[in-house]
Parts: sequence; C-alpha cells; structure tokens
Amino acid sequence: MTATLSRKASSSTAGMRLAAGIGCDVAVASDNDPVAQGVVKHCVPAVVHLDDISQVSAGLMVAVVERRGTKLSAVLAGGGSPCQGNSAQKVQRLGWEDERSPQPLHLQRLCQEIERRPTLQHVAVLRFLENVAS
Repeated sequence: MTATLSRKASSSTAGMRLAAGIGCDVAVASDNDPVAQGVVKHCVPAVVHLDDISQVSAGLMVAVVERRGTKLSAVLAGGGSPCQGNSAQKVQRLGWEDERSPQPLHLQRLCQEIERRPTLQHVAVLRFLENVAS
C-alpha cells in the first residue's frame, strides 16, 4: 500500500514507480494537481484519491486495504516538499503560511499514526521525501 503526498505530477509518478518497483499496491494517494491526479488514475484505476493530504489518516488507509480483502504488510509514505513557500528566490514567499509548505509535516503525522496503531505494529513504514522544483 502506498500513500503518495504531492502536488506535482513528477512526484506522484515517482511514488508510483517506486511502489511498483518494490511490489506495493497503491491504495491511497493525495494530490491537488489535476494533471497528477490523471496520471495516478490512469496508472492505478482503483486508487482512493484525496485532494487534501490532511484527510489521509492511518484509519482510512487500513479501511481501504481491508475493504479490498488484502493484508497490509508495509506502507510506503512519501511525497514532495514544495519549496515555493520557503524559497529565497521568491520575494513574496509566505513560509509556513503557504498551503504547500507543511506537506512534510503531514507525512510525519501519517507515519506516526501508523506506527502508534496497535494493530499495525507488524507493519513496516517506509518513507521517502522528494525535492520538488519550483
């Protein structure tokens, strides 16, 4: 199962390629970019897709996997860290007020939720963070 947290098609497809390369099924993805959503839906038609990463939780991920009748053995959670809100090249940057900036914090939250769930103690949580260009 994979949760891909991203706002760029390149990051979503990187997550999909990584998941396929290590034999993961993609169950949940999050991206608010319509192009990235289209890529994911084309590559993985059964994916549950949410526009807002704050909506993704360990409970949701477990429910999706259980509904499919499969067993969860590992979670690959990853995505991009958009730099637009923090880049020194952007004069009017908003820092943490930019809606894109806290994405790595959502990745951390999700991984902690999974690791703290008693029923998921056997599940390996694999993480990746990709730098996304402006």
